[in-house]
Amino acid sequence: MATVKQLQTLFTKLGVTTDQRHQRIYAWTSGRTQSSKDLENDELIELCESLLNEFNKAKAKTEDEKKKKRSVVLTIATRTGIKSPNDWDTFNHFMLHSSVVKKSLNLCDLDELDTLIRQFRALEDNNKKSAQKTGTKAYWNQFGLQKPTEN
Repeated sequence: MATVKQLQTLFTKLGVTTDQRHQRIYAWTSGRTQSSKDLENDELIELCESLLNEFNKAKAKTEDEKKKKRSVVLTIATRTGIKSPNDWDTFNHFMLHSSVVKKSLNLCDLDELDTLIRQFRALEDNNKKSAQKTGTKAYWNQFGLQKPTEN
């Protein structure tokens, strides 16, 4: 059973302002009322279901965007040697101690992922420049080799 409180919660989760709430309720009731308190029970149930579907779609879209951005970060990390195909420890250590967000990749929100992508692209550019100099770590990594010891 849907309640006015649930309806208000859904509006809040969707980021709908008070004026927009009144407009949506007015449109939903075909001009009968603007107040959620004046909604009939069946209108309240249908509106809650509609808003819940809208919220779930928005959440799924956000998760898809996060997944794509995480993929970009991981791709660049693999190309630069921060992440090895079978080794997550080095990457996780980098994320916790050297990244701009200082937390695990799966805990980052969209804005933080954008910041991470910028950081990793800059790392990749610096790595390419460094690989041009013979004897640097980046130079040896481009060939898939470890830097020889000085002994």
